Amino acid sequence: MDYEAIKEDFEEKISTCEIIEFDNGEEYFFILGQFINYIFDTLGGPHKYKNALNYLTDPYIPKSIKEIGERNINFLNNLPKLFPVKDMQFNKVYKALIEDKSKFINDNTDELLCSDSFFKGLHGNNLFMEIFH
Repeated sequence: MDYEAIKEDFEEKISTCEIIEFDNGEEYFFILGQFINYIFDTLGGPHKYKNALNYLTDPYIPKSIKEIGERNINFLNNLPKLFPVKDMQFNKVYKALIEDKSKFINDNTDELLCSDSFFKGLHGNNLFMEIFH
């Protein structure tokens, strides 16, 4: 899939939709990766939190994308304690990722496609750096 198209589509969703809905698992996992990337960049960079990021992404011991997704959503559930944000767009994305968890993180998740999307989002240029600043 064209990740630039996902970015453009998602930027439009953030600015025009009251409630964000993901079109498919590929988009959901790409945005989850982008969101995690944004959080660690904002906190000072992934190098400062290498152990936490390794736990969330498990680069050394391959895990299923379902497990990685669940770990990241659990991290996001604790995020308000660590990362208080009052930005309305940030909160829209945060809520959409939490609320759509069961729709996209389940036994029907396309392992290869969603894993590729998550890691492209995690390691790609971050769209949220432009949107939230």
